[in-house]
Amino acid sequence: MKTLKKQELKERIEEVLRMVEEEGKTIEVTNQGRVVALHNYPLAIRRSRYRASNDKG
Repeated sequence: MKTLKKQELKERIEEVLRMVEEEGKTIEVTNQGRVVALHNYPLAIRRSRYRASNDKG
């Protein structure tokens, strides 16, 4: 799990969303040292993508 400060998230939002969606990364966001959010790709979507990739061969 990667941890970013709120300001880092603002500055790198496109990169962070790509990491979450394409790589399945979980991102923890902090504000003044406290965790305020977790961003991750929904498990159901990850499972369906995994099944689809395995069905291809």
